[in-house]
Amino acid sequence: MGSFTCGCNAGYSGDGVSCVDQNECLQDTDNCSADATCTNTVGSFTCECNPGYQGDGVSCSSHCSDSLWNFDETGLDCGGSCPACAGTCEDGVQNQEETGIDCGGSGCTTCAPICGNGAVEEGESCDEGDTADRDGCSSRCQVEASQDKDQRKCLSLQLATVAKAAKTQGKENQQCVRAAGKGKLDALTPSECLSADRKDRLSKLVSKLEEMQTDPDKGKCLTLPDFGYEMAAELVNGVTPEDIAFFEQGFADSADLSSTIVDATDRALKNEANCQATILKVSDKVVDTYLRNFVTCAKKGLGARAESERIVSAATMESCWGSQSDKVEAALAKHAELNVKKCSEKGVDWSNVVAGECANSADEAGLASCVGEIAACRSCQMLNAGMGLAMDCDQADDGLANESCVAAGAGL
Repeated sequence: MGSFTCGCNAGYSGDGVSCVDQNECLQDTDNCSADATCTNTVGSFTCECNPGYQGDGVSCSSHCSDSLWNFDETGLDCGGSCPACAGTCEDGVQNQEETGIDCGGSGCTTCAPICGNGAVEEGESCDEGDTADRDGCSSRCQVEASQDKDQRKCLSLQLATVAKAAKTQGKENQQCVRAAGKGKLDALTPSECLSADRKDRLSKLVSKLEEMQTDPDKGKCLTLPDFGYEMAAELVNGVTPEDIAFFEQGFADSADLSSTIVDATDRALKNEANCQATILKVSDKVVDTYLRNFVTCAKKGLGARAESERIVSAATMESCWGSQSDKVEAALAKHAELNVKKCSEKGVDWSNVVAGECANSADEAGLASCVGEIAACRSCQMLNAGMGLAMDCDQADDGLANESCVAAGAGL
């Protein structure tokens, strides 16, 4: 029920806030209880154990924004402003920038590296103290380098396979809807069909890419690029869930997919079934357009003669996002045009054959616009997953940081 004193770490700057020596705190753990306090004799702050403290000196949990510096917070907590961190793990001392108790490596959790702080940390290959590109060290703190002919060939293969995987999954989605509408899914539910790869098209794509990555005679990735490389299974398996998420968000009721699908066995619903198939097909074309634009730009940039235009890192490859936006606009216009032609001109209200986030769009143009935003989100996530990129896909879909776009599996 007592209190104990924390001494300062080596290198304490004397600012009164950056000082906690966990080793000295632990010397008096027998006296530490739920009301224990730890007062720094040099600084002016107080460390207090959170409710639920178990008496072992290490199990306080972070309560950021409470203006108290608890054992496992990353720095002085002044109403939620916990400082960023650089991490000095396994020295037996819990420094300001560490997130957990540091006992020589048992339980210490280091923070993510900070690019631009001038220190080369875990996961970084360079850090020049800034976050500029094309200066030898990218804004992701990776060494920049022009890729040779063989490396460019490999990256072109990777890029093309991302687009191919998306197109293949898109066709799977369309065929599942068609088969379900005709009552030909056998024992599968429509939702199960989406990831069933019924004709092994995706598994064959993985096998083909594996061969191209490894076969000494047929391979195109025998000299690995410095960035943008993912093994075959990881690439394809990263892309396909995003395309399924696109289908579920923009077209279907993912909670009950069967309720969305038109019964194509009813001849009276022939036009409805055709309308639904058309909307799904032209929606996939929007995704294809986003990816094709990126691939075209990236291939050109990898071989650019001008050094200022050459892709030399993952970060500079990411600059291809949003290229040829006129082609996306054309794809969206085509989406609305075919909707009118295959739906309303046939006496079908398209809103009766679409569920998901776009079902309440005002008109054909509104539906196309909604599909376009979801296509941007999912295409961006496909490239991140398939090429190991780190684009901000939340900004990519609607230009806002509003958590409208998260990776598939992270919660839609």
